[in-house]
Amino acid sequence: MIAFAFTAARVLFAASGIQSTQGHSEAVTAFASHGANYFSASGDGFVIRWNAQGAGERFQISDLKIKLIAAHPNGEEIAVYETNGFTIHRISVWNWKTKTRRYAKRFTDSVTSLAYTQRGTYIAAGTTSVNGIVFLQAATGNQTRKISGQTGTVTLFASNDTETSSVVYSPSGLVMYYSLTNGTERARFSCEPNLSQPVLFGNNLFLAGVKNGEIFVLLATSGEILSRISARSPLLIPSHDELFYVEQSGRSGSIKMLDPKGSLKTPLVVKNWSIPESSPFMAASLSERNLVFGTASGNVYATSTFPEVSSAQLNRVSQNTVQKILDIAVFPTGE
Repeated sequence: MIAFAFTAARVLFAASGIQSTQGHSEAVTAFASHGANYFSASGDGFVIRWNAQGAGERFQISDLKIKLIAAHPNGEEIAVYETNGFTIHRISVWNWKTKTRRYAKRFTDSVTSLAYTQRGTYIAAGTTSVNGIVFLQAATGNQTRKISGQTGTVTLFASNDTETSSVVYSPSGLVMYYSLTNGTERARFSCEPNLSQPVLFGNNLFLAGVKNGEIFVLLATSGEILSRISARSPLLIPSHDELFYVEQSGRSGSIKMLDPKGSLKTPLVVKNWSIPESSPFMAASLSERNLVFGTASGNVYATSTFPEVSSAQLNRVSQNTVQKILDIAVFPTGE
């Protein structure tokens, strides 16, 4: 008779439709929100859909690292960018309700941004290629040409509510507006180049990004710099109106806000916070009126946007509830 001995530490399982509070085993890389629910993606190849009660439905989508995720407006479909960082660059689209992959598309260049148009008709993938942005018909995955000309690398794309026009940011230092009806360029403005984390806020009137320890706030319709704010490794979290951002130092930090109705030069401190670990935040997002954060250790934290005077401990949504099998030893036993 042969018996098995198991050496265990944390567990990860790849089953579909399982609800738990288990987090990721690698760094959280991206979030996508839909109402009170939100999806977290990670280098472990898992996507977790978290609900308002803090329960997560996990599903392993890939054996590659997931770098980007976008949610369809219907909340049932997601698009993810999977990559090995070198030769494989793939966007796959999944029906979350049935846990089935609808299609996958390979790219020769790295994907730098991923978004659905407002009505979910198209998926816009910014790339490092000369052409810059690729459009896929969301229903079929067929590539379609929605922008004429070459944009260069694109790290931000957004469409208007009617999907008739769009704006893109290129780290070469350009903000460009295009018609999605006939593909023509409507306007282009020179602006601050090489901004990381480019986002739109204030009803898409303002563009913000990070560079050299500063948050740059630009007027999106001209590229003019409105303010430069010193910040310690900030993570930007846009909303329809305000711009939130988080700063972290070990196990503590602060959440700040820029409000277009007030001053875009003086941030307001929403709250100071603490967490029980020193793992840095790697991704952040807004889910309705809750801010969610993902750490390098794979945990997910959340807090409301409601201002607090005293320091608050962030709510840890994920918990280590299962164990991972690290090794199996085989040894004989008597008959």
